[in-house]
Amino acid sequence: VEGLGAEGGSDIERRLLLVLWLGFACGLRASEMLSLTLGSIVPGEVWRLKVIGKGNRTRNVPLPSPVRDILLAYLESVEVPAEEVLRIARLPKEDAARHAPLLRSRRGRRREGGPAPSEPLRYTALYESLKNHLALRGREIGRRDPAAAAKFKDASTHWLRHTCATLALKDGVPLNAVQRLLGHASLTTTSVYVTEQEEALMNAMEKFVVGASRE
Repeated sequence: VEGLGAEGGSDIERRLLLVLWLGFACGLRASEMLSLTLGSIVPGEVWRLKVIGKGNRTRNVPLPSPVRDILLAYLESVEVPAEEVLRIARLPKEDAARHAPLLRSRRGRRREGGPAPSEPLRYTALYESLKNHLALRGREIGRRDPAAAAKFKDASTHWLRHTCATLALKDGVPLNAVQRLLGHASLTTTSVYVTEQEEALMNAMEKFVVGASRE
């Protein structure tokens, strides 16, 4: 992620950085990333994402502070400031503003300084940008670490999820918490309130991601 999303970086760079962290730190599938809307963001003392997973099941996913900051920086780059995110979170569920896509395509931005992206990102664009970035990183480390470079060659959002689970477990996040994070267990519709179990998961993931972001 070095160099991505730096101060003054483009919305495309910041979007890619966000996608990488949504996979690595939040364990989201590509389809789950693409289904996120502004209404999926749940601000609070601990921020969350309401994610619709397989079987149309909804789960609360912790949004550790480094990822929250990356998300807000990306939204700022597409002209959705933090104040607007907070305002939208207070709107009724049926309000159209809550259904605006979180990840945006750049289609429609005809010139520099033109209107901000508003169309949803498509799977093909997400896949290609991620694969191109990871392939580039693989070539950069290929000479000093061929084994790691080979992993980057075949990397995907699924690989990011797998890496998230593996490193979280290695760092001491409980197995049942990781299962819940990835949405592997059968879950009923989640409450808007953070349960004691969810709070433990959020605190564990916050510690893990903050540590990883500083390495």
